[in-house]
Amino acid sequence: AVEEVMLRLLGKVKSIVESHGRSLAMGYLSVPTYYANNERQSLLRCAEIALGKPVRLVDEWMALAAQYTYNRLK
Repeated sequence: AVEEVMLRLLGKVKSIVESHGRSLAMGYLSVPTYYANNERQSLLRCAEIALGKPVRLVDEWMALAAQYTYNRLK
């Protein structure tokens, strides 16, 4: 099912981050605007299971604005 794929994908992301000597302090996931509330909640549950930490969901446009601002401040 989709949840199993998300769990594996997020688990792989976590292992890649940890293999570079980093740890995930807080996670943010961008979700498409058209996702319904039940899809968002499912993604949130999968992320918390896979990463073991609380995760916040942000709209894809908010994620884009945050990345733009981050790159401008570098």
